[in-house]
Amino acid sequence: MLLVVAVISTPIVNGIETCKVTGGAVGPVDLNVLASRGNTPTGDYTIRSQQFDRSEYVFNVCDKLNYVDEVCVVGATMCDRSVSTEKAVSIWGNLSTIKVDYQPFRGSADQVLTMEFDSRTPCYYKPKQVTVAKIYFVCNAAATEPKLSINYEDYLECAVEINFQTAAACGDSAPTKYTCSSGYACVESTNGTLDFDGCEQKCIDPNPKTTTPAAGTKYHCVNDKCEPVTGGEAGVDKEVCESVCENTAVKYHCVDDKCVETTGTEAGVDKEVCQSVCETQSTTTPKVIKYHCVDDKCVETTGTEAGVDKEVCESVCEIQSTTTPKVVKYHCVDDKCVETVGGEAGVDKEVCESVCETTATKYHCVSEKCEAVGAGQPGVDKELCESACESDNTEYHCVNEKCEPVAPGDSGVPLATCQAVCSAEVFPVKSENHGGFRCYNGKIMAVSFGGFSYEQIAAVCSPTSTL
Repeated sequence: MLLVVAVISTPIVNGIETCKVTGGAVGPVDLNVLASRGNTPTGDYTIRSQQFDRSEYVFNVCDKLNYVDEVCVVGATMCDRSVSTEKAVSIWGNLSTIKVDYQPFRGSADQVLTMEFDSRTPCYYKPKQVTVAKIYFVCNAAATEPKLSINYEDYLECAVEINFQTAAACGDSAPTKYTCSSGYACVESTNGTLDFDGCEQKCIDPNPKTTTPAAGTKYHCVNDKCEPVTGGEAGVDKEVCESVCENTAVKYHCVDDKCVETTGTEAGVDKEVCQSVCETQSTTTPKVIKYHCVDDKCVETTGTEAGVDKEVCESVCEIQSTTTPKVVKYHCVDDKCVETVGGEAGVDKEVCESVCETTATKYHCVSEKCEAVGAGQPGVDKELCESACESDNTEYHCVNEKCEPVAPGDSGVPLATCQAVCSAEVFPVKSENHGGFRCYNGKIMAVSFGGFSYEQIAAVCSPTSTL
């Protein structure tokens, strides 16, 4: 197991005397050097349960845990907790109960340096007794980084034993040879013939002690872990419990290089797996950002849009914006030249203006409404027409082929009448000399005298008549 030095709490000055041991075959041993030198960010040690894969033991050596929550309170030295949520279930050891000495290993005559402590509180699984934990510090001169393994655990009996291989247990005179004890543990020996790795491979218990829950044991889900119920509590079969716990376990997925909890029915993985993926993604494969030119500016592409590196984009945008002035085109809208937008076609402003002037729609007043005249027919701008149509009393006369309002007190004709006769083919007649209208070869013309009303002439004037 990798040793990560992450000291969070202030170490006990000079350690605690209980962890300084003499009298062993290897000479004086001080386990205080292992305090808060664990494999977690808090400096504590962790090891996964063999009975419940979704649970782990978190503990410290010769010091209280740096990890604390509402269950695993200050002063605890070992707790069991959920791997995914890191929420504690119960306390397995208290700092005030630590005892360190050489004890027989698994009841054999071989002595192993052992740290023992209990919870001082009722066992979660058997309230009438306390939990008891033992850590066997096995001398391994090569283990400058501790190697942890479960030696024995029994939740129902509130007991756990952990093997802790470390060079710190070898004292000042670390042995170089080991032998396999009757309890199937590698122990230092002056008569040993094996190095530690060789001994570890050979020294395997063919019948490891395991605990089988009693028939009919019921379980319930505690922090994503199925645990036996106690007393008269209700429970379900283990298979049913595990299916429920699996569904309620917190899962994670990678979002913006961070592991976040999934919601609803989203798929996910354990936090450790997610973190390994996110770390790899964020540290070894940087996010590739591409750009494209929008309104003479380089902006990031989105989704599956194609793009180029920022430097390439900026070189294109700069050339476009600084060396190639924006070309503005125009088109005719309501007799006015306005700029085109997007990909609309257009012409230069001068061309547009000449077209708009030529095609400008003219209007005349019909029944007090401005209506467009046909192509080639006389008329006025819409604004002038509307202003004239608004007044029923305004009269007009023809001046230089244009209908203009008469001066106050002068007489004239309605705008529609004026527009009908005011052209190059109609003799301009001042209002004071207006004598009506006559028909000449099918054309209505104003005369100075002897004429008829416009309505009378218009009703009978044809291309072949002269009246």
